[in-house]
Amino acid sequence: MVVIIFILISGILGLLASSLIFNIFSESFQNQVPKEELINKN
Repeated sequence: MVVIIFILISGILGLLASSLIFNIFSESFQNQVPKEELINKN
């Protein structure tokens, strides 16, 4: 039982960490692209 609980907790923490890292990466990528270029493409 303890091993199952440990796996569930580690999985949830992994999902939270990966989502946070993905959000930070996407925000930094959007900041690198100039807003003027995005407006011109549209």
